[in-house]
Order: sequence, then C-alpha cells, then structure tokens
Amino acid sequence: MVPSLLLSTLSLPTFRGIPFSPKPTKERKKKNDKLTNLETRVNKMKHFFNVQVHEQNQSLLGSGYIRFAPATSCGGGLGMMLSYVRTLLFFSFATNLTYVHSPLTLKFDSRFLSKGVEHGAMDALLGFSWGERCGKQCIDDGLNQGNLRRVVYRQKGLLEQQPRHVFSPETRGSLPGLVMANPEPDVVFEVEGCVSMGTVSKRAQRWMLQHFKAACERRAAAVAPAPLLRFDERCWNVAVHYRAGDLLFSPGMSYRLLHPGYYNATLHNLLGALDEYGVPAKYVCVHIFSQGPTQWFRREGFLNMLDGTGASTTLWAGNPNSTVDDILHLARSDVLVMGRSTMSVAVATLSSGVVILNGWDIKYPHEFIHAVPWRRDGSGKRDELLHQLKAADHANGIQQRRRRASEQKV
Repeated sequence: MVPSLLLSTLSLPTFRGIPFSPKPTKERKKKNDKLTNLETRVNKMKHFFNVQVHEQNQSLLGSGYIRFAPATSCGGGLGMMLSYVRTLLFFSFATNLTYVHSPLTLKFDSRFLSKGVEHGAMDALLGFSWGERCGKQCIDDGLNQGNLRRVVYRQKGLLEQQPRHVFSPETRGSLPGLVMANPEPDVVFEVEGCVSMGTVSKRAQRWMLQHFKAACERRAAAVAPAPLLRFDERCWNVAVHYRAGDLLFSPGMSYRLLHPGYYNATLHNLLGALDEYGVPAKYVCVHIFSQGPTQWFRREGFLNMLDGTGASTTLWAGNPNSTVDDILHLARSDVLVMGRSTMSVAVATLSSGVVILNGWDIKYPHEFIHAVPWRRDGSGKRDELLHQLKAADHANGIQQRRRRASEQKV
C-alpha cells in the first residue's frame, strides 16, 4: 500500500458540517458561464470544420492514414488518453483518413485510480487495434521500406480553443490543407502534440463503443468465469465514479471534490425512478469506484447514504492494481453516475447503459447512447430518466438477465 494512503483521515479534507448547497458562488458562476460559452464554440467549431472541408472539396479530401507520431508523450491519465484518441478519430472522420491506433506514452503518477495502467493491458481491454487493415506494425514497415510517405502535422492544446482558421483548408499548414495537398492513399499523417476535445464526437463514440464491445465479447469467449465478478446479475448494477485519490492528497485541489450530498440526492432520485419502473430497491446494487482510505468514505457518509432503502452499497477503493477491472465494471454497468473527471467521460464513452451526466463542467450533448442531463442539486427530469432506463433495458436485456439469474440462484 502507498504510504500516503496510511495517513490519518483527520488530516484529509472533510465535508462534515458543510451543508450541501448546489448554488454556485460568483467565482464559480463566472467559470460556468465561460464553460457554457466554450460549449457553444465547440458546436460552431465542429460545424465550421466539417462545412469548410466538405464544401470546398467534394472528393472528401484524403485517402491515406492518420495516427499519433511515435513516442508522443502526453500528460494526464486514462481519461485524457481517451480524449486524445477521440480527437484523432474526429480528425479522421472529417478528412476521410483511416485511423491507426498507436498507444500513447503517458506522464502520470501510478498511485491513483485511472492512472498507472500498463499500455498493453489497456489496449487489450479497449480493443482499439481490432480490425485494422494496416495496423501500427504495418505502417511502421511501410514507412521504413519507402512504400508509405510521412506528413507531420503539429497541433496541441484544447481543440475548441484554437482559432477557426486552424481548421480551414485554405490555411497553410492546417490539417485539411495538408490533406488536400497530399490526397494519395500512401500518405501517413502523423500528429505531433497532445490535442484534445472537451466534448465527444458521436461518430467517435460509436467507433470506440463498437471496438470495446467486440473486445468484451472476445474476452468472454476466451475467459471463464465471466469477467464482471464484482457485479450481481440479479441486480440493476449502478456504478458511481467519485474522483478522490489525487484530490485528497494534493494540497490546493480538495476544492474540486464533489459534496457527498450531490451523490446522496442523485442516488435517491435514481432509486425512485427505478421503483417507478418496477425495480424495487432490494434489486439495486450500488458500487462506488474511487481511491482513498475507506475510513474517509465512511466518515463522509458514502457508505450509509442508502440505509433503510433496501439497496446495497459497496465501496471499491484503495487498490491501484485493479484499475483495468474497475474500468471494465464502470463501462459495463447498467447505470453509470459520472464524476467530475475525464475518467468519467472515458467510461461513459464506452457505456451502453444509462449515463447520468455530472452537473458541473461542460454539459455534454446527447452524444452518449442513453444520457440523462443532471442538475447540481442531484435531480433530473424523471420522465427522461425513465425513458432512458426503459431504452437501456430493452437494448441490453437487463430485466431478463436479472430474472434469469434469480431463477438460477434458486
């Protein structure tokens, strides 16, 4: 166990005595207005990028490949890694290039959930290299043998904050401009720099989900027993992601911890909707995935939020070696309650269950499959939540699975 995890909970941030108030301060409201404006820029950027590219060249630009340049090193954990992948997928779809998956080298601290993931294990989990007509080794061989030609594109930073002309085919050095100047099928565009998107491209989300599902099916066919050993198939399994590990132990960052009252209200509202849908609380199993001392979560009330309801609550925290399995459970849960983290966005991208969006940061558009917008007071529109519960159940056979597992148990 990491020495810092042995620290007394007395020295860690606390919410005790602090009332849950979803009303933002003036400083937070200013930041939220900035994020809302950023979301508007996101949508305008997407529209501008696609319109400029396709209106000026009906042949849809290129026919080669696009990938991250070898040894591209980026900051952040798994959540940011998937953000970079989503961005490159967005580029590939907009310019008609074939995406080639190249694992990134990440700069991270291996102590906390979503970090310290071995690249090979993560690639096997996500399956992003599956079905490539010419994968990483094929591209490397082609470049080394002179059968393929390399064109380098340099870009970094948050995509939405780049000036519009960066995406215009008429701009010298822009990606569309480079693709139009090199439309041949033997060209490999290599992106240098860690460029990311704050939102999710729907086509990128579908691509990632398709590959992840195929990887899960291959794993299930090759591995026995079933991989989701921490879930009970007789339940609606609700996965809560709570970012805590790095925030608890990093001075000056504890202000980013979400108040337990938000999750308390969210889970009770979810139980009410499930009950209305015909699922009693005794058939709801809540799993909290986080990092940090169990004593801290107990002290802050996470473990007794649902006392008296009949639902069960289990905390999964403190094991940095279980990250890959944690991700698998989060992504394949029946209901995912997002945290305030790019890791939450990552697993939501891979989820085919109901996704309760967090009430902070950018309000992600309806680009996840069964997304439900949520407010900071822990509430959302009940009719929309019921609709998505029904849709996810119909698509994934949750109630059928639950009844079948109950019968087998008897």
